[in-house]
Amino acid sequence: MKCLFVTDSTCDVKFVWTDLEFRNYLRRRQHSLSLDAVVYQMFAPIITSFYVMKEMCCDSYSSIHAEGDWILVFRLFGEVLLFAAGGESKHSEEELNHDAWILRRLLQLQFGLVWQDWRLLKPAGLDTRRATWTALQSLLTSYVELRSTDQTFLAEAVERLDHTHTSEMTLHWLESAVQHVRLKIKKETEQVVHAFILVGTKLLAFYSSHNACGLFPSDLLLLILSAYDVSPSPREKEDEIDPKQQCAVTSKLTCGDGGHTLLQQTKSTFLSKIFLQNDKGIDVLSESDLDIWGVAESSPSSHSQTTSSDEDYELAMETLLDKEGTQNPDLLSTFGCTSDVSDPSVTPFVFLETASKEGYCSSTPHNVYCYKVFEGITLMLLTRQSHSRFASSIHQLLNYFAHLEENLVSGTAITQDIKLSILSVIENKIGQLAHFGKLNSVQKELTRSWKQLKKKLSNNSVEDRKDLTQACKHIQTLLCRTFQCMYLTGATCGHLDDVLQSTVLVPVQNNLHDFKDFLLVKSTRNVTLVTYQEAFPGLVHFLYIDRAAGQLITPSLNTSVASELADGPLARLIQEKVWWFVKTTGIFLAHGYGTMMMKDEDCVFSYFLWFEDESGHKLFQPDLEELKAEDPPIGVIVRNYYQHVMKKYSKQAKVYVKCYELFAVHFATIPLKIVVEQCQNLAKKLWDPPSLPLL
Repeated sequence: MKCLFVTDSTCDVKFVWTDLEFRNYLRRRQHSLSLDAVVYQMFAPIITSFYVMKEMCCDSYSSIHAEGDWILVFRLFGEVLLFAAGGESKHSEEELNHDAWILRRLLQLQFGLVWQDWRLLKPAGLDTRRATWTALQSLLTSYVELRSTDQTFLAEAVERLDHTHTSEMTLHWLESAVQHVRLKIKKETEQVVHAFILVGTKLLAFYSSHNACGLFPSDLLLLILSAYDVSPSPREKEDEIDPKQQCAVTSKLTCGDGGHTLLQQTKSTFLSKIFLQNDKGIDVLSESDLDIWGVAESSPSSHSQTTSSDEDYELAMETLLDKEGTQNPDLLSTFGCTSDVSDPSVTPFVFLETASKEGYCSSTPHNVYCYKVFEGITLMLLTRQSHSRFASSIHQLLNYFAHLEENLVSGTAITQDIKLSILSVIENKIGQLAHFGKLNSVQKELTRSWKQLKKKLSNNSVEDRKDLTQACKHIQTLLCRTFQCMYLTGATCGHLDDVLQSTVLVPVQNNLHDFKDFLLVKSTRNVTLVTYQEAFPGLVHFLYIDRAAGQLITPSLNTSVASELADGPLARLIQEKVWWFVKTTGIFLAHGYGTMMMKDEDCVFSYFLWFEDESGHKLFQPDLEELKAEDPPIGVIVRNYYQHVMKKYSKQAKVYVKCYELFAVHFATIPLKIVVEQCQNLAKKLWDPPSLPLL
């Protein structure tokens, strides 16, 4: 059982997520309180001790192994503390640490540069808070499910549907449809930059406009997660018996003595009605379960808003459905969109990484349009609005002022040349923000504060350093407020829904109608091991990953249906071994091991990490850096570890470097010499530049 929540030095619970086992555990402990209140009672003393240690010793613990096989993990980012707890020896410290970082990444996806502002995560209104929490809880539940069942999220690499002819045709249809959209849009306020089609979690076709920035593999994985969250594939929906089913459906609540019936619209169902026009099943919850699934009241903190249980109940009921039976517009605020929410064609922002001529930005706002083409087949389109370019300027300004503040605190001298170069860049970018006409009050304060700071920087005396540091912090606060006003408060959302449905969705449905059954079957048996068993006898399973392209090639692992390898308990045993091997490899890789072999009574496990240049010539493997405890875990979604290693190696070797991984599982009876030889030949067989670029 597992629990994740966000808090701060007040121990107030800003957000909480638990799996089904943990919820049942909490229900047995204290049924009358809300979920966040029970979590507060359990962990407030530990959180308090964490901050006491930090204040008294200028340091604190990163994890605790407690009685009852409990593991507690702490990750502090500024003033926000992410806390993960696991019990009954079912979760390792590495897994809980990974989950805490994933929560941070999902917060960045929803709130961008201002994700540490807890007021966005825990807004004042109960209805808005319920919607915000439900949205994030559903995404986390979907991620945990996919991480334990889907190889795409196990390896954190995208798997393409292995059928070149169909992919080429679909890519041509997408390109043609996007071109028609451009012709229909008169004003260049919003443009389609990326369009792709998923079959389950596998990529069928991906198209990017000529002027679009590349989509990072981590963002593509998060978009696949979002698509799965609002529309699970048919097989997953049949097998679903955990909290994902209960969090993503329309729940029927029976209330009071009158027996009135209301519908609880959660985030996933709400999105499916707007973007997918898809009705999900109905799960019956008793009235006594309401406090566990919802947010009945705030945690008992001096900073929390508390109301009586009757007021909470009435307020909760009012937020679920209005008198006409339409969706409450506040639910859209979970994605930072508060304008035009009554229009069902509006779509909110998500914040993705971009690298363009303006520079790198970790949180560029994009509008996401998600449509259900057929059962299990999803179309996603990403658009950018004209004012999205300001996000890059804000991101760079925040970095400039953070660096300036660091120099002021450390006492580092700022030379006149550096001062002039930085000041000119800052002046230019603040001038760019002044052209955005909807932020008059914030713009005036930002311009005034910058002029005052610039005047003080000309003196740069030791006595003024404290004032300069405070001025830098104040400007960073103003920049965050500017970002929030532009993209999260009263933001202008996308309005291309009608155009995209008629110009893209309908043609794609017509063209793929004859292929839909084939694609669904192909997605469950994308690559079969039979193709490799004759050439590689004794091979049980493998994962081959091109980390430069973020692409995965692996045989399908089906535990619910019979396959050529095994079925039933034996298939599940093989899956468990593969999952254990990949996660164990990540632990060793974090300690600098790039090659390893392990063996148990059934299988031999081998792992190889290597580098090549653009021509495919193998390069000498560098010494891999051992990660520190506070570093992000090995992977792609949180931080692209492999991209970091490739960039570092490219600077040393002065050539473009590509990175590859191979996980292989053989029967234990195969000699190790044969295993190594087969892995070398398998890597040569799989090395084949794709005919269609992934990104």
